[in-house]
Amino acid sequence: MKKKFIILLAALLLCSVFACGTEKEPTTPEKSATEMPSAVAPEPVVSSAIDAPAFSEKNARPLSLETDKNTGWVYNGGWQGWRRSHYHLLVYADGTACLFTPNEVFALTENGETFSLETRLFRTADDTKPALTLPAGEVRLSTDGAAVKIEIVSDPFGVLAYDGLDSRVLKTEQEGPGETRSEVNRFYLPLEPDTEWSRWFDMGERRNAYLSMTVGADGAMTGTLRFPDGTERPCTLVGNNNGYALIDASGEKPELLFYGIKAFDVEEYRAARYELVELPLDMVCDPFGLCAVDPFSIVRRDRRDGESGLLTYMLGENLDTIILSLIRDGWTDRTLEVETLNPLFDGFFAWLVKDGQTLVIHYELDFSTPYRISEAYADAFVLYGADGAVLKWSGAKPIDHTIADGYRLEKSAYFYQLTDETGAMITGEDEDAYFLDDGRIAIETMPHEGGDGDVDFQIVKVIP
Repeated sequence: MKKKFIILLAALLLCSVFACGTEKEPTTPEKSATEMPSAVAPEPVVSSAIDAPAFSEKNARPLSLETDKNTGWVYNGGWQGWRRSHYHLLVYADGTACLFTPNEVFALTENGETFSLETRLFRTADDTKPALTLPAGEVRLSTDGAAVKIEIVSDPFGVLAYDGLDSRVLKTEQEGPGETRSEVNRFYLPLEPDTEWSRWFDMGERRNAYLSMTVGADGAMTGTLRFPDGTERPCTLVGNNNGYALIDASGEKPELLFYGIKAFDVEEYRAARYELVELPLDMVCDPFGLCAVDPFSIVRRDRRDGESGLLTYMLGENLDTIILSLIRDGWTDRTLEVETLNPLFDGFFAWLVKDGQTLVIHYELDFSTPYRISEAYADAFVLYGADGAVLKWSGAKPIDHTIADGYRLEKSAYFYQLTDETGAMITGEDEDAYFLDDGRIAIETMPHEGGDGDVDFQIVKVIP
C-alpha cells in the first residue's frame, strides 16, 4: 500500500486485461437478507496452473486449528488485471485463524471437519470492532503436510466463488504467523468529511431507487435509501478490504441491502483520482434488486461555495485549477517556496496562506495512461488556523501530535506502525508524510524495499 501508485502503473504496463461478472434476475424487495438470498453466480477466478502447488490426495487429512496451530499457507498467482491473485491462510498459536483473499479477510471457526467463514465489516477505518458480521459460507480444509486444499461446502452469498476459493491449493510457509492476531480492519473508503454522495438505481419496469449519503467527521458514510414505493430506510455503508455492504441501520440487527466487491477494470480504469469521487462495486449479493439494470456505484456530489465560487470538495480536482481559484479569492500561493520548509515537500505539496490561515494540499500525478503523467490532482489537504488548530481536512486524517513527539527511532520499529495507514501520504519512493493536528507535518524515511537503507524521522512546522 505504501507505493500504491507506482505499483498500479507497473501493473497497467505489464498485466493483461481481464473482466468478470454476470447478471442475475433481481429478487423481490420483500425478501430479507436474514433468509440468506441466492448468490450471484460470478465468473470464477482463474489461477495459474504453473504456480499452483501440488497436492497429494493420498496423504491428505483434515486441517486442525489445534494440530496445525502456528502455521502459514500461501498461494501467490501474480497480478490478474489490477487485482493481485494472493491467498494467505494463517493459523495462529492461540488457535484462531484468518484467510486472506484478493478481496476479503475471513475469520475461521472450526466445525468438526469443516470451517465456517465470517466476513467482518466496519463503519470506519478507525473502528476496532465490526459493525456487521456476515456468515460467508463453509469450507473443507485438507492438508498433506506440504500444502492445504480449500473446498467450498456452502456459499450463500456467492462471496467464496467470487474469490475463486474452490479447489484452491496453498503451500506451506517456513515461519508461522506468531502468537495471536488483532481484529482485522481494512476498510478503504475516501476519508472526505462533510462530502455528499448519491446514486439513482434503475430497478427496471420504470422503478427507481435513490441513495443519498454523507460522510461524517469520523469517516462513516450514512444516509437514506428510498424505494420506488416511497418507503425510506436509514442506511450505512460498511466494509473491509475490498468488500462493502449497504445495510439498513434502523434496528439492532442490521439487514443487508446490498453486498459488493470494489470493482477493478483495466479498460475503464481512468486514474487513481477517480477513487476520490466514485465508489464502483461489482455485485455479489443484491436481495432488493437495486442493480437490475445498472451496476452499483456511489458518486460524490460536488458543489461550490455560493459566495466565492471556491471548490468546496477539491479532492480529485486538477491542482492548477484549485490554486487559481484560491488566488482569485485572496490566497497567496507559496508553493514555489515549499522546499524551504523541507526539500522532501517539493513536488508533493502545495502551500498557500491567507489571513493567518494555512492550506497545505498533497497532490499526486494522474496515471490514467502510461504516457500522461504530468497532470497533478489533489488527494488530501489540511487547513490550519493561526495557532495550528485543524479547521478542516480531507483525504488524510491529521494525527495527534503527541504520538509524533513521543516517537523515537528504533530498529525495525516505524512511525507508520503507530498510526492508521489512512493518514499516510507519499512524498517519495521511501518516504511517507503525515499531517499533525498542530500545524506541523511528520516525515518518515524507511529502508528501501525493507533493506538496510537510511531511516529518518522529521517534524516540520508549516504555519507562519
